[in-house]
Amino acid sequence: MKKLFTVLNGQTVRLVVETDNLRNGTETFGCFEGYPYKAGSKLHNVQFVDQFGNNMGRDGILEMVKEIQIINNHDGSFKSVLKIIDVDYVEEVMTFVVTLENNRTVQVQFKRETNRLHADYNTHLAHIDRCNVYGYDLSKVEEELFNDWISTCKAIQDVVKELDSQYE
Repeated sequence: MKKLFTVLNGQTVRLVVETDNLRNGTETFGCFEGYPYKAGSKLHNVQFVDQFGNNMGRDGILEMVKEIQIINNHDGSFKSVLKIIDVDYVEEVMTFVVTLENNRTVQVQFKRETNRLHADYNTHLAHIDRCNVYGYDLSKVEEELFNDWISTCKAIQDVVKELDSQYE
């Protein structure tokens, strides 16, 4: 299985995640071999603060990573490197429109692998559409993080599964 967010290896990373039973939880870890969980993975002891201000842990199924943060070694605070504000699916054109922090927009399209010699023949892959009405302004690191983020978004992976089922 491909490890995600390996561009951040060697840093302390905090992910703000949404699970099936938690809107905003965090996972903090030293990123040495990437992040092994994709959409639908079972997460253990996701940290959150309850209504009384207590730190709690809860297990859940990963729905989406909402924000990727790295630690600032000078003061110990966390700095956001990729923050997802909104994810909208436009069914008529089978496209996800993802709004990032600072009102930047990324469009996610699906393509089918048609090369019979390729191991992923007849499967669909979600990818960034660089030629769209929103423009494209991701840095190289942001692009790599966003491509990995696609694997953590359950809504996108559900569409991939639905498209793949049409060719079984």
